[in-house]
Amino acid sequence: MLQFILGRASSGKTYTVTEKIAECISQGESPVLLVPEQFSFESEKNILDRVGAGLSQKASVISFTRLCDEVERINGGVCGESITDADRVILMNRAIKLCRDELKRFKKYSNSSSFARMMLDSIGEFKLEFISAEDLYDAANNVDDEQLRLKLLDTALIYENYDAILAEKFIDNTDRLTKLYYALEKYRYFENKIVFIDSFKGFSGQQYKILERIISQAAAVTVTLTDNPTDTRAFGLFSNIKRVKSRITSIARKFAVRVCDDIVLNSKNYACDDLSALEDFMATGKTKFEDECKNITLCRADSVYSEADFVARSIRRIVRETGARYSDFVIIARDTAPYEDALEVACKKNDISCFIDRRIALCTMPTATALMAAANTAKSFCTENILRFHKTGISILTIDEIATLENYTYLWNIDGALWQNEWTMDPDGFTAHGELSPQKAEQLSKINDLRKRAIQPLIELKNKFSGTAQNMARALVQFFDDCGASQRFNTLSKEYNSDSGIYRDAIRQSWDSVMKILNSLCLCFGEAQISKKE
Repeated sequence: MLQFILGRASSGKTYTVTEKIAECISQGESPVLLVPEQFSFESEKNILDRVGAGLSQKASVISFTRLCDEVERINGGVCGESITDADRVILMNRAIKLCRDELKRFKKYSNSSSFARMMLDSIGEFKLEFISAEDLYDAANNVDDEQLRLKLLDTALIYENYDAILAEKFIDNTDRLTKLYYALEKYRYFENKIVFIDSFKGFSGQQYKILERIISQAAAVTVTLTDNPTDTRAFGLFSNIKRVKSRITSIARKFAVRVCDDIVLNSKNYACDDLSALEDFMATGKTKFEDECKNITLCRADSVYSEADFVARSIRRIVRETGARYSDFVIIARDTAPYEDALEVACKKNDISCFIDRRIALCTMPTATALMAAANTAKSFCTENILRFHKTGISILTIDEIATLENYTYLWNIDGALWQNEWTMDPDGFTAHGELSPQKAEQLSKINDLRKRAIQPLIELKNKFSGTAQNMARALVQFFDDCGASQRFNTLSKEYNSDSGIYRDAIRQSWDSVMKILNSLCLCFGEAQISKKE
């Protein structure tokens, strides 16, 4: 049985589902609630508040990700190494190179990293919509345009090779729902269960295939959708939702599942009439609200900085007048990137504590910076890379020693092979040759000792950094060990553990991040990966 609960925003759809789940639990059933990942905690809390701690254990709140985890845990399929976005690019490059000679239309792009990323994006979209390489081959055989046919054939060939490489020992998260679909064919997780699906606005191709398994196996399925049944416009606000409803209905008919009459909710549950009137206007294009609007403010600003300043001042005023806390406020934007700097300035100006969730590139981390600087120095000696490595704090030199080296190399413009020769120039920069006073000679001797300590491990790395990717990666691991990196991480961990334990785990994971980068290097050239012991 399939039934829809329809209603506009804040009409009580989630509340109705929670009541139905409570009713099922009271009848001895164990219902399943499927929600988006971000609503899992809230949904669990709703059920807990409604039926209590003991009975809430009978209901399962899952997302598509949790469902994958649950089925993989019971049915198998978790053996393998998960790959990152960087690994995907590397594997795609390998896939293209493997079939380069067979490509008809894309052969000239086979050495382009941009093309590899483009193919990765395209294949990712195909997987999301449950389109396989075989589907592309079928499409190629049914088109009249020769150029399009060749493009489809090349794409399908690359797709096949990419999947073949993944199948060796890797796990790609984009394939998890596809694997789940086939796993649910034999492992009937939803057999005779009562399933509720809530808070979704739409589904991907893979998710629709999972819905096929759910609807065909479950005893009853209830789906909530934000829809206005009285709006029959082909291109109205709810047209996308109506297409979702139509597709789910067609799945039920495909498996001969009875579709019950819809439950339509017309109530409104807003904290103020202003928001209710706004929702009315957005849903129907008209509203009867004539009172003063006190809870919605529209601001027209000349720039993002003016807009951010208005938001910050408004937050401060509300806190001062109502006693609210800064943690009660959330600033939401369609694209946060243009607003980050402006909001940071505005909040600082108004003395507001603000947390901005930014993505931080791996190359900005000291561990990754040290690794890249060492690898670049192994290829060619460069003052910038040598000093960059030592400045990361992983090496054996202190801050003052690094500063002394940097001042001397800047003073005499030292670079490249000059690092491997004895330095004889005046530390004060007056003369490049000639006799030095005993004091300056001693100072120069100390600088040369620092030079030797700085480059000795790098010279050994340079001598070993050759051959296969695995050999180069192993040389880098040995280089970090020679520099005492693991001891340095342990020291930092103890220091931060005593002062501020918040950084402890991050420091302990630094060496793991080094290993991940090194194994990606091996992966790039198709070499066996290395272990921490190696």
